Amino acid sequence: MKHALKIFNPLKLFLLTFFTAGTVYSQTIITGTVTDKQKEPLPGVAIMIKGTFLGTLTDVNGRYSLNANSISSGSTVISFSFIGFRTEEIIYANNNVINVELVEDFLQLSDVVVTALGIKREEKSLGYSTSNIGNEQLMRISPPALTDALNGKVAGLSVMPSGSGPNGSSRIALRGDNSMSLGGNDALIVIDGVPINNKLRGTGFSSYMGDDNAVDFGNRMGDLNPDDIASVTVLKGASASALYGSRAANGVLLITTKAGSQKRGIGVSFNTSYALENVLHWPHYQYEYGEGNNNTQYYSYGTFEDGLSQISTATFGPKFDPNKLFYQYNPNDPNGVPTERTPWVAYKNNRKQFFRTGHVTTNTLSIDGATDNTSARISVGYTNKEWIMPNTGYDNISISAAVDQQVSRNLKISARTNFSQKNNKNIPNSGYNNHTIGYNMLFMLVANLSLRVSKEWSLRIPAAGSFVTKILSLNR
Repeated sequence: MKHALKIFNPLKLFLLTFFTAGTVYSQTIITGTVTDKQKEPLPGVAIMIKGTFLGTLTDVNGRYSLNANSISSGSTVISFSFIGFRTEEIIYANNNVINVELVEDFLQLSDVVVTALGIKREEKSLGYSTSNIGNEQLMRISPPALTDALNGKVAGLSVMPSGSGPNGSSRIALRGDNSMSLGGNDALIVIDGVPINNKLRGTGFSSYMGDDNAVDFGNRMGDLNPDDIASVTVLKGASASALYGSRAANGVLLITTKAGSQKRGIGVSFNTSYALENVLHWPHYQYEYGEGNNNTQYYSYGTFEDGLSQISTATFGPKFDPNKLFYQYNPNDPNGVPTERTPWVAYKNNRKQFFRTGHVTTNTLSIDGATDNTSARISVGYTNKEWIMPNTGYDNISISAAVDQQVSRNLKISARTNFSQKNNKNIPNSGYNNHTIGYNMLFMLVANLSLRVSKEWSLRIPAAGSFVTKILSLNR
């Protein structure tokens, strides 16, 4: 018994020494530095051994020290993750010094919004309501104008076009109206940090028989090419727009244009879109009685043997009857003087024959590229619009350029340029005014007047005296 005990003690000592040495051998410390592509240290990078709870963070100098127990070469994966950067995973291969360079991942910045004065913040950290619209949402239906793209995208955002012509100014309001004055409810428009004048043109009752005869050439927001827009951030409420002062009392639309690609090399893209326009709604008109006053039983364009002139915008004349023949307006005579009697019939499509189906074509060519510290983008867009009114429309050429230079981790220089040249064609007068074509079409065109007479004709509304519009070529 005593001899057996002497054998056990050396064995026990050997086993204890073996396992102790084994434990010391498996203790591993991994160190290194984490930087970005500018070789600037990244503090706060999370470093974890996948499948375990072992991890650490980098210090202010980007250095780290990770105590890793029981790891094996070839099967242990170490993960390096940081907000705004791609997660890097490295397989441990008995190298106890691991230096990592993280690459920026701009897709992870989707929860970051641009606030007042261009400051970027995480959306969840804001104490007020904001809405962000990306380019993918804006271009989902390839709208011809940015204002068309914003419709229905943000709760409380109201985009109201004036309908005054091919350029039609749009009024943008947030959370309803609080003023009766023109432009008193408009949101402030800021493009790449620069507030712009988005003033409207009044086309209401004040222009009736006035000297201005308003022509709506559109507001500045309509000159932007939607394909050049990276995002639109809507700031609602006083807290969100306080930095812009009283001009932002009705909210702010922060428009950010596209920058150069973050991928090395040069990229070329071409986008095209085509849209059709038509008259949305026609009022209900009566086609039972023709032009005239006081329920007369005859009609005469001028004084003839039938009686005195019955030129009027009112339709209290004789009831339509193809068997009745009257001296009516003659579109082939410069003064409209009739030379013969014509049947007394209603032309039910006389207004519809004047308007046409409009179309808008937009083409955009863009080139972008990047190096390690520089990115750039330039685009040229061309828009051709033929409006629903013959011989009206515009051609618009837009040029956008952007250059970004990353000088250091904390300093970035950016430059943006937007240029637009619009050639308007016969923009019609608008508003409640009898010198406008729209007013004449709605109120002064009587049912017994046909507009579809020849390919070239002059539109002369009888009650408008000597007012004659420019000759229009229909080519129908």
